[in-house]
Amino acid sequence: MAAWGYNDFGQTAVPAPPAGQTYTAVAAGGNHSLALTSAGQVIAWGSYNGQTAVPAPPAPSAGQTYTAVAAGDEHSLALTSAGQVISWGRYNDQTDVPAPPAGQTYTAIAAGSAHSLALTSAGQVISWGSYPGQAAVPAPPAGDTYTAIAAGRSHSLALTSAGQVISWGYINYGPIAAPWLPAGQTYTAIAAGRSHSVALTSAGEVIAWGSNEFRQLDVPFLPFGQTYTAIAAGSVHSLALTSAGKVISWGNHADDVPAPPIGKAYTAVAGGGFHSLALASGTSESSPTGSLGSIFGS
Repeated sequence: MAAWGYNDFGQTAVPAPPAGQTYTAVAAGGNHSLALTSAGQVIAWGSYNGQTAVPAPPAPSAGQTYTAVAAGDEHSLALTSAGQVISWGRYNDQTDVPAPPAGQTYTAIAAGSAHSLALTSAGQVISWGSYPGQAAVPAPPAGDTYTAIAAGRSHSLALTSAGQVISWGYINYGPIAAPWLPAGQTYTAIAAGRSHSVALTSAGEVIAWGSNEFRQLDVPFLPFGQTYTAIAAGSVHSLALTSAGKVISWGNHADDVPAPPIGKAYTAVAGGGFHSLALASGTSESSPTGSLGSIFGS
């Protein structure tokens, strides 16, 4: 794993994974970081307001492990192999995870500044937390379900099965709704920052909208012959992964992205308050696999 940016709380001081394990997913919060290991453990480091005190998954003796992580401003989420969401951290209302609708389980998670989202096995979005308007999840268009979620500071995004982006909540100094795409293109991934949003298109382009006070919407041109394959949004910066396994970053606190270890390529990215994380694996010729599903916005 590579980490860069602010380290005033130790959020970029990546600990080694437990012996015999590797990291498989990462999430970046306000001043803390999370990683999922190949054995289904969650490792947390950075600011100590409770968000790094990882609870054990329910019934580990029955083989339950963690399968996904998300990091908010001062709270953390993890998804279990049984489809439960575990939440911990500073905000008390973040630990009050609603039960999924009858007959459903949770399949994905996202953490905003002070609210959380979870996606159910039937394609519903459940929201809880402190920001007004976040609980009022709009219904998807007729015949669609939700397939991905992202949470910013005070707004939320959901991706539909038809490749549309639905947004709700509030952002400062910019539009909240996603731009229309050219005919034949759809959105395939989403990320939310403090007051901006980022989406990946089926053509491998990155679209950004919302506030641009720190140039977090100014998507750089790609090297010739490459496309974007994954995205992430920090508080006031944005990141994208290219088909060559490189991480491109722009906006405030984008900083210089470190090169991956020799013989490896980046395969996933995450953006936090003022720091970033990336996973590197395989060889430099390996194909990037995608981004994390949940990104912090503060």
